Amino acid sequence: MVMKRVPASTIAEFVIAITIIAICFTIASQVFMQASRSTIQFKEVKEQTEFQSLMIDALIHDTLPAVSDWKGELGTMEISTTRKDSVVFSEINLISNQKTTWQQTFFSEQ
Repeated sequence: MVMKRVPASTIAEFVIAITIIAICFTIASQVFMQASRSTIQFKEVKEQTEFQSLMIDALIHDTLPAVSDWKGELGTMEISTTRKDSVVFSEINLISNQKTTWQQTFFSEQ
């Protein structure tokens, strides 16, 4: 039985090629993950900016925004009101993914 020997250079070339392919695959997957994550982060920043605009508008007009005024896709708005003596505190929270991303407190005397 005659055995054919594979030169060492062929094995080394194969290992180097597989290593390069693995590195390229790893880099491509990291780029894909960063690109998909940045889209969601942009949407969150855009939504926070819209919420802040709603709060500034409420401050300018000296009114409290209603929950129905908020048209956000990623987060929900919650309003809680507490009274202490003659002061009414209204706390408005923008909640996204079970965490508070923005909190604003308004108060008025009655």
